[in-house]
Amino acid sequence: MRFLAWFAAVAGVCCAQDRAAPDGPYGPGNGVSAQSVDEQGNPQNVKILRPLGHGLDEKAIECVQQWKFKPGMKNGHPVAVQATVQINFVIDRGWRLADLSCQVGGTRPTVVRQNFPQSGEGQATITLAFEVDEHGAPRGLRVEKSSDATRDAELIAAVQEWEFSPGVKDGLRVVVPCTANFEVGAEGK
Repeated sequence: MRFLAWFAAVAGVCCAQDRAAPDGPYGPGNGVSAQSVDEQGNPQNVKILRPLGHGLDEKAIECVQQWKFKPGMKNGHPVAVQATVQINFVIDRGWRLADLSCQVGGTRPTVVRQNFPQSGEGQATITLAFEVDEHGAPRGLRVEKSSDATRDAELIAAVQEWEFSPGVKDGLRVVVPCTANFEVGAEGK
């Protein structure tokens, strides 16, 4: 992922930075930070003007604090400037649950806790069939369809650790057959 940042500074100085972001999961959106850039090009007093939440504000600050800017120049000399930086976050195209279908005549199971394998390179779609037991645990996971069999085992291992709210029928917890479609690296996430 990359952050694309623009800033305009006072004193007739402006420039742009296109920098690699620190590793981590990110969501969509953008945040704006304000700071000064000293004569050596180091950001100072970084703060968020339009918070996004979900830990993105902290990641934006962490990233900008690591940047080295070209210092502002006035009359041929480096000067400290005030700057506003726009940070654009893009979606990590890692694994996602595209669809979950469960067969129950009552309340269907819902995902309470999920975990995905590392995304790796390329795209894949995998359909898993399994049952959610009366305690909310997935059991009997098996691949129904896969576009990349080399990823099947790691996805099954991850989903095996998931937790569901159990299905309920007539006031009792029941075992519910489910089918889940997963995607990794797919467009339109």
